[in-house]
Amino acid sequence: MSYAGWQAGLAGLDARPFTHLTLRIRSEKGVAKPNFYLADAVTRWPLRAKELPEINEEWQTLRLPLDHYAKWGIDLSHLDYLQLVFEWEEQSGTVYLDDIQFDRTEDQGMEGNSEGGMSP
Repeated sequence: MSYAGWQAGLAGLDARPFTHLTLRIRSEKGVAKPNFYLADAVTRWPLRAKELPEINEEWQTLRLPLDHYAKWGIDLSHLDYLQLVFEWEEQSGTVYLDDIQFDRTEDQGMEGNSEGGMSP
């Protein structure tokens, strides 16, 4: 079984004014299946790859709803880190990330498309 991850510190960020964590992502080759974790000082919780659109070689925008994490006990008033973790199955390759940001929108969807717009 393989395991790899990437982590970005959030230094106690207060994300309560926001509704989503938004990022652009693509794989170098094939399909990538990372789980997206957010953590506060006590709790760490994932949004699983199977709950997200397939990450392939085309750039796409993912919008991860912060209420998903809050309902599992993540304290959005003090976020410690974001992790992408490749786990539970054999995976290899490179994943590219860009434009990682918190935003505030009323649309609660998770999916994006390669043009950056939302899919129903």
